[in-house]
Amino acid sequence: MKQKSFVNRRVRPRIDVLFKANFEINDKALPESECLIANISVSGAGLIFPGLAEGSISKGLIITLEFFIPGTDRPIYIQGKIIWTKQLEDAIEAGVNFSEPLPFEEIIKCCIKIKNKFESN
Repeated sequence: MKQKSFVNRRVRPRIDVLFKANFEINDKALPESECLIANISVSGAGLIFPGLAEGSISKGLIITLEFFIPGTDRPIYIQGKIIWTKQLEDAIEAGVNFSEPLPFEEIIKCCIKIKNKFESN
């Protein structure tokens, strides 16, 4: 079986992060409604859904995310569309394209948190 080659179609650079997020699909919470944001940009994010069964998340679904940038107390809410999925051994990996750009100040906060984390190690 021929394996698909990855084509990077991202418009904006991504920042590697690891934030927990709550999510709803098509305005409905699933029994397991927590995921991880693995990377993020102004226009989208890479998500990991641990423990979800194959087919639980699929291309074209609308997802709403609620997350906190570590060290802040104001939640960020953003909606987007699942544009790809990949089944892993015990999780689903997915890419989401945000409906509206994430405010630039939020991306800057992500960068500062990551920079501070690396400088303290």
